[in-house]
Amino acid sequence: MKSLLLCLLVLGANTVFGERFVRILYHQAPENAPKSGFLYGSSGKFINVSFPRWNMSNKFTLPDNGEQFYFLPQKLADDMPIPANAPRVQINKTWDQAILLVIPDTENPILPIRLQSMNASASVFGFGEIYWINLTDLAIGGLIGDRKLIIKPRSKLIMKSPKKTNGDYAVKVDYLIQGENRPKWLLRQTWSHNLYARQLVFIDKPKQSEVPSLFSVVFYR
Repeated sequence: MKSLLLCLLVLGANTVFGERFVRILYHQAPENAPKSGFLYGSSGKFINVSFPRWNMSNKFTLPDNGEQFYFLPQKLADDMPIPANAPRVQINKTWDQAILLVIPDTENPILPIRLQSMNASASVFGFGEIYWINLTDLAIGGLIGDRKLIIKPRSKLIMKSPKKTNGDYAVKVDYLIQGENRPKWLLRQTWSHNLYARQLVFIDKPKQSEVPSLFSVVFYR
């Protein structure tokens, strides 16, 4: 028994994780928001990354195999430490793919952003699936192809493929205002399904309007 335990401990200590790939999206970026930055790992290694607003960035590899990463507006001088209040994000070592959502943060003096990481590994967010992100205080429901949509306010949902084959499918989405009993019409459209694509759908609440809006990003591989 002790020998087995020792073997398991040795194997765990020597676990080697493969390359981890990341994409970035700056959703709802203000006009004066930064368009790029330097992504640093705890090792001091870094890469230059862009903050696209309307499409997902190209897939890139993290600068090291750690879990803590930092964003800076420019490269550090040699031997300079990473500022303590630099925007940071944690990306689990077991995630082979991740999505970083960039969010405005005017209070950060280093770079006016904060980051949210999402596990985009194929075992979690697979090809043909839809990742719904409800940023409103409204309940959202409807029919997405063959799937029923029910998503609570301020929550996320990964939906299995709405169609078994490539092709068009019907989309019907309604919203429910808190305190009311009858849903209101939001969207009636036809979307196109690709078995080799993944889709992010943001449900936003525009200013000066009670009607939510949908913003969709499709990406491949």
